[in-house]
This record gives sequence, C-alpha cells and structure tokens, in this order.
Amino acid sequence: MKIENEDLLKLKIDIRCKNIVAYQDIAYLVDKPEFLSLLPELRAKYRIKKLIPPTKFGGWLLGKIKKDLDIYGAKRKMVLDAERFFGSKAKEPTNKELFDSLPYHQRFDWETVFLTRKFNRPSYLRSIIQRAIVCGVVDDGGWQPTYATVLPPELPVLDSDLPEVVIVVSPMTKITDVERVFKEEVPKIFKQEKWKFKYRPMAKKDPAENIVRDRNWYWLSLEGKEPGDIYESEFCNSDNPKLKDVNIESISKAIARYKEKLQDKF
Repeated sequence: MKIENEDLLKLKIDIRCKNIVAYQDIAYLVDKPEFLSLLPELRAKYRIKKLIPPTKFGGWLLGKIKKDLDIYGAKRKMVLDAERFFGSKAKEPTNKELFDSLPYHQRFDWETVFLTRKFNRPSYLRSIIQRAIVCGVVDDGGWQPTYATVLPPELPVLDSDLPEVVIVVSPMTKITDVERVFKEEVPKIFKQEKWKFKYRPMAKKDPAENIVRDRNWYWLSLEGKEPGDIYESEFCNSDNPKLKDVNIESISKAIARYKEKLQDKF
C-alpha cells in the first residue's frame, strides 16, 4: 500500500549527525517510505506512547533491562518449580511463542536486527532504528559501525562464567576505529564489569614466572617421582646460576602450588 506524502512528513526522522558519512548512511535507511510506514506499528507493539529526547534513550533502555532482569528471575523460578512438580511434558513451542517469551529489551533488540536484514543493512544500524522508534531523532551517538561488546549477550548474565569482550567491525570500519575502540571502550567494559572478567586480568598481569618448570615437575610427580628424585636427576650437578635456589623443598612447594592452581575456578 502506497503511503501518502503527508503521512511521510508526520513520520520523518530528525537526523542530527555532524559526521557526514553517518548522516548519509542513516538517511538512506530512515527516509525509505517502507521503513517509515513501519513506525506506527512498531511503536504500538512496544508501547511507545510518547517519544523521548535522544539524551534519555540510554536511561530508557537501561530501565527496561533492569525490569526484565527482575521479571526473568521470577519467571525462571516459576518454570523450574513447575518442571520439578509436573515434569517437563510441555509441547515444543513455536518460533513466535519463543520470541514472545523473551524479555522486552531482547525482543526489541532482535526486532531491530531483523529490520536491518529486511533492508539489507549491517546490524550496527539497529541502534539507529531503535532511536528512530523511541525518539524520532537520531544523532552521531547511535551510529557505531565499530564497537566493543560482551559475548554472550543473552540473559541471564550470571549463567556465563567467563564472558568475552569482542570488537565488532563492519564495512564502514577503518583501522583507526579499531584502535580507538580498543583503547577507549574495551578498558571501560573491563573496569565496569570487572567481576565478570576475573580470569583475564590475572593471566595477563600476573603470569607465573616458572610455569614451564613447575608444570614439568608436576607431571614428573604424577609419574611417581619424588621431589628428591627430580632434584637428583635434573639439578644436582647443574652449574646454572638460576638454579642455585632450587632444592628438594622448593620443588615440593612448586608441585603443591601447581596442584592448587588446577583447582582454581579462574
């Protein structure tokens, strides 16, 4: 169905980008009549009754995520309790039922990803689509063809013991963009979410000085050799000055320390 010009004018997205490349990238999407015609339905579907300023978009989205975390936790407990009581005999849900059961912010995010595919655009433009739906205004802040993110992103976060930070690139990415994201965005994620990333800083900042040596001693001990045997066979007659502090006790402690490290979760 053809949409009239006067309807398009009511739905027009205000582009406030100073970056001319971003402006062009966005304009060729949000000015499509096919895109604009979807806005009323999308706003109704996600209960967007009043558009908000782009400066408040981040707070709006964070509020949805926090609310979803509370709801998801309660629903998850109910499902687990029901399965324990009744058994898991429910029929396989349809794709639509699965999608509708997702938390609000995840459905909203996936819907906008689907729209980037519908219009043959890179997925980084979903942030622009989200702002177009919620704010009716887009700016440089929503245009991120190169960015850092945490994987896996699915809820619940606590189910992922060791998430990873990745830098996502697109056809618009330059090497300077990757360097900027690595220097500016990645450290912020590690700092703000440091409780998720215990392993990485430990391995990078505090490597075991004698890891190769200690591992070798550990495996020799599994072969049945005592610390005294290891010392006699490898170090007793050595003139290497680095080994002057090596003795039977230090070998025993190194093996014990290596075994302890194998028990660590991180």
